[in-house]
Amino acid sequence: MSQENIVLLVLSVIFSVLGVMMLLGKADFSIKRHIRESGKYNIERLRVVYAMSYLLIVLISILLFCGVNEVVSVPIIICVTIVLIIMQYTWARRK
Repeated sequence: MSQENIVLLVLSVIFSVLGVMMLLGKADFSIKRHIRESGKYNIERLRVVYAMSYLLIVLISILLFCGVNEVVSVPIIICVTIVLIIMQYTWARRK
């Protein structure tokens, strides 16, 4: 196992734990800026958006670990990132 594969495995474990902690409400340190502006954002929905972004990092790390080419994974990253940004500023905002 090469050093790159070990780094990808460590990243996927760290971000999967962080994603689960975010869903449980235990990792609010990563959305501290949005909590200060709590009148603008629905914190529960924002947790879901951030957990999805962490799990996206895990998915991409696993794809790269399994040997999927970067040319295939980059469009996936771009599309899902755009959707997550749109969700953050529309679905997670209070009306």
